[in-house]
Amino acid sequence: MKLGAAGLVLCAVLGARENVVYSTVGGVDLKLDAYPAPPGEPAPAVVYIHGGGWMGGSKEKAAYLLQPYRQMGWAAFNVEYRLGGVAPAPAAADDCRAALEWVFAHAREYNVDPRRIVVTGHSAGGHLSLTSAMLADGAFDSNCSGPPCSGPPCSGPPCSGPPCSGPPCSGPPCSGPPVSRPAAVVNWYGPADMEEMLAGEHGYRGAARWFKGVVDPQRLARAISPLHLVSARTPPVITIHGDGDAIVPYRQSVRLHEALTKAGVYNRLVSVPGGKHGLDAAAMREAFVAIRAFLTEAGVTGAAAGVAANWPQWRGPESSGVSRTAHDLPVRWSQTENVRWRVKLPSWSAATPAVWDKTVFVVSAEEGFTPLDRSVHKQSDRPAPHKIFLIAVNRADGSIRWRKEIDSGNQIFRKQNSASPSPITDGRHVWVMTGNGRLACLTMDGDRVWERNIQEDYGAFGLTHGYASSPVMHGERLYVQVVHGNRTRDPSYVFAVERATGKSVWKVERPTDARRESVDAYTTPQIVLVEGKPQLVVTGADYATGHDMQTGQELWRMGGFNPTGHTAARMISSSLVMGGNVYTISARGRPAIAYRAGGSGNITGMNELWTNNLGGDVPTPATDGTYIYVLSDIGILHCVEAATGKTMYQGKRIEHGTYAASPLVADGKLYCINEDGTATVLKAGPEFEVLAVNKLDGHTLASPVAAGDHIFVRTADFLYCIATSR
Repeated sequence: MKLGAAGLVLCAVLGARENVVYSTVGGVDLKLDAYPAPPGEPAPAVVYIHGGGWMGGSKEKAAYLLQPYRQMGWAAFNVEYRLGGVAPAPAAADDCRAALEWVFAHAREYNVDPRRIVVTGHSAGGHLSLTSAMLADGAFDSNCSGPPCSGPPCSGPPCSGPPCSGPPCSGPPCSGPPVSRPAAVVNWYGPADMEEMLAGEHGYRGAARWFKGVVDPQRLARAISPLHLVSARTPPVITIHGDGDAIVPYRQSVRLHEALTKAGVYNRLVSVPGGKHGLDAAAMREAFVAIRAFLTEAGVTGAAAGVAANWPQWRGPESSGVSRTAHDLPVRWSQTENVRWRVKLPSWSAATPAVWDKTVFVVSAEEGFTPLDRSVHKQSDRPAPHKIFLIAVNRADGSIRWRKEIDSGNQIFRKQNSASPSPITDGRHVWVMTGNGRLACLTMDGDRVWERNIQEDYGAFGLTHGYASSPVMHGERLYVQVVHGNRTRDPSYVFAVERATGKSVWKVERPTDARRESVDAYTTPQIVLVEGKPQLVVTGADYATGHDMQTGQELWRMGGFNPTGHTAARMISSSLVMGGNVYTISARGRPAIAYRAGGSGNITGMNELWTNNLGGDVPTPATDGTYIYVLSDIGILHCVEAATGKTMYQGKRIEHGTYAASPLVADGKLYCINEDGTATVLKAGPEFEVLAVNKLDGHTLASPVAAGDHIFVRTADFLYCIATSR
């Protein structure tokens, strides 16, 4: 094959590698053109799949569509696949999945960051982009009577039996490793409902020709329809579609958008008024503006990409206890095995470390502060230093970069102190709120930018066991909750501040009919997308409330978390957000309710998705978007399916002890650490499987975090960096 004019320009200027074979099927070499990223840090990559009704088109004619991504410094891969005249459906879908897997496998060779690979295509290429990202192993290949073909295309002839047409597969088994998921999909008016394309009123002859010879075409059409493949694991999707398209009905993209939103998948539909099948240059330019913004919001480019690669706040980059970018994490460790370094900390705290690039931030009490004694639940009478510090630790070797005093007057409450709230960072600044209400912003070098005292501004905190909530950041603002009342008559409130100046943007009261200690909450707010717009979720005092991010106005309120009216139902575990759905555990885990965010007023009894009594109390659950892992204070572990509430396993005992730290999901593993410093490492997923039990000496209240190939564990005395020995 020869490159077209646009392809020749790309090849000459950018050093493309032409016609690289990514797979061979039945003696046919499948090829792609590869455009490496410029030298330097690994860059994002786009995998482009051409259109042409599954029967025509070529990668060469589509090469110019890579230019917007190349102009951003991305790598690019332009894929060919078997057209319908060579092999019927679903061969093209299999090929494109194999191409995507090839790109992941060769990412380093082309200077690609495998965490930031985007797949895109126009028309039939949009459909194949969606199926490449959505199909799970065996999703449609089980239609064959021969061996399953869930991995890359077989090296032998195609499968036999319906709906395939050739003899059984030969060569290596087709049940290879799961296809890697891209970071996002950019879908240009790709069909989402192949059943309609095949036989509906808009039946398309290209689809009919692609399915020619398939024994049960309607069955296969449904199996490879993105509309029916949507799940909580689907990566972010942006769809561009003209509402005047006479070939692929615009309503298919509307239905896809609705299905993605319902599943909690971050997505956007960019509608082009009057747009036909194929958009003009002006519409394309406008669409690329929306695409760039979407990819930034999805964490592929810009500051958000840095968020995904780090652990910027208490529950991580997604506020859900998961790191999707951590890799090669250790399963086993001890005081000496797989410990990259450890650094002595001044004193203890329950605050979780925040990690950004080369720096780990920890909050600590001063040396000599009252030791944590689990038999004593009040401030010791003996004199002790009362300062609170923010400490920056060098991630490479554990050395202290700087230590800044951020507050004084530290107090002890049960098993927390005024250093309990966790820091938050965006890689340029770090913010911290103490249990005494000191809110401050510092540069990455430790220079103070601003500070204020919330108790001086808004009145004394009135929680039974001291203030412990952490701020949450969105856009240019920080959001802070103060949900209290057992030791004050002042109302609870929520407020937003400009993160650059610390000035309040708004402050609203948060009323409740909860009684006595039930009015107190030690939770941290979350952010949920409702019809594509963010809302603030505040949990505590018998309710979860949704607030307008611009004004603070309460929009909706979910109750049912204290059905017996208990007067000591304080809430500690924070809510989990999964797309547009929220999972909230009441005090001591009875009940736990999953519900759809949004609506108006009291939505109790209207938006519930499912409920159970499998919640914990202190640890906040973790989720990978597919499963929710719930850990109780006494080391009982449950796993439920996020979308349905189906119990995968429950009541599984892990290492004995008391658990205050929240679980971590990363690199296919689940990490749970008890207060004695003993960590149980399990296989993430629907089956209960313990991989290892590891012991560190030191009381542990802080949750473990992961970034890159490092796990950071904070005990009462040390911060550990744990990594596989090399």
